[in-house]
Amino acid sequence: MTPSGSTSSGGGFKFSRVPYLQRVIKVAANSTGGFAALRADVPLRFIEIEGATLARDMLSILPHWQRIGPHSVEKSRKEKQATAGDDEGEDSDGEEDTDLAIERDIEVAKKLYDISEKWDLTWEVLSVGTDATFRVGHKSIPVHKVVVASRSTLLARAFSTSRSLKLECSDFTTLLFVHYLYSDEFPAVWDSRIGMPLRNYLPSGVKLDYGTVKNELKRLAIDFDLPALAESLERQVKNPPSSTLSTHLATVLSSASTNSRSVSPSLQPDVLLVLSDSKIPVHSSILRARCPFFTTFFDDPIWSATRKEEAKQSKTTMFELKLSHLNGEVMNLVLEHIYRDAGMSLFQSVDRSTPEEFIDFTVQVLAAANELLLDKLKQVCSAVLRSFGLSLPSSIDRSEWRC
Repeated sequence: MTPSGSTSSGGGFKFSRVPYLQRVIKVAANSTGGFAALRADVPLRFIEIEGATLARDMLSILPHWQRIGPHSVEKSRKEKQATAGDDEGEDSDGEEDTDLAIERDIEVAKKLYDISEKWDLTWEVLSVGTDATFRVGHKSIPVHKVVVASRSTLLARAFSTSRSLKLECSDFTTLLFVHYLYSDEFPAVWDSRIGMPLRNYLPSGVKLDYGTVKNELKRLAIDFDLPALAESLERQVKNPPSSTLSTHLATVLSSASTNSRSVSPSLQPDVLLVLSDSKIPVHSSILRARCPFFTTFFDDPIWSATRKEEAKQSKTTMFELKLSHLNGEVMNLVLEHIYRDAGMSLFQSVDRSTPEEFIDFTVQVLAAANELLLDKLKQVCSAVLRSFGLSLPSSIDRSEWRC
């Protein structure tokens, strides 16, 4: 506050509030009315990007994966450190990650075995957007054409003319194969660290020939031209395959936007997003897996049936979703996140002439993410704005914006 003049009675001073002063920790004044204020600036908190991964979201739309229940191993490194303590140092981080991966594989292997043993004919009904099946023995395992076809041109070709594909292998191998197609991961049961706990889990008298399972999986990798999977099977221990899911889905998004006739029928989009300045073809299966906003619509059978009937009457394979309050540039970034789980790298291609324009665009993406219930994208936008604020008014170093 500053003195604004003497009072009529006591000769003191009236005071007026000085605006925009916050976090003041000390004030000094002199006899002439001058003053100084010391302010403590609060450092911006680092924003750690957390949330479901692309693999986890894609698995969530597999009907059989939903039926048995969630993972029993979902601990993060932070949770393990909270229980074990942080005094072991950085050298233990790699071992902890390996142990956690092995534990997760054991639980996934047990779950896939349970799915195989508890399989029911009602599970073969197409649901959760599934539109194709893998046939193995007397079982038909529902899958999503666009997800499976995106992983291999040979699978895309096979599902272009048929809704069903027969595999010559065991039930358990097929479930491992589907798990890999949806997540880039699979439990290496031939690794004794995983195989022994699984063998102890099996009912008395039941045996799994891990060597046969591995050979069948290797044959599928070769037959359908899946080099990342084939390479990971070369070793006798767990050897995680290189990640290709995000790249494949990004290619699917790109090809859908080109309207090319060369796109395989199994990869054709089935939803048209109508925006304020453009229309973008997308795939309902991917939107269902990655975006809760769209999931709500697609899970409503009446809504979905009505839209598909409208598309049929219009003699088109796509039904429209109107989001006319969003523009194409914002939605393209949102879709990049949805299809390939892009993080801070999303904004590396954004070019604006002034910092203010860049901030305004980032806020638009943040608003879209908030509306579409994309919490992870909201964290990304917040992290971008945070780093932007720290560099203002200096130039922006985008080289730091990577996933």
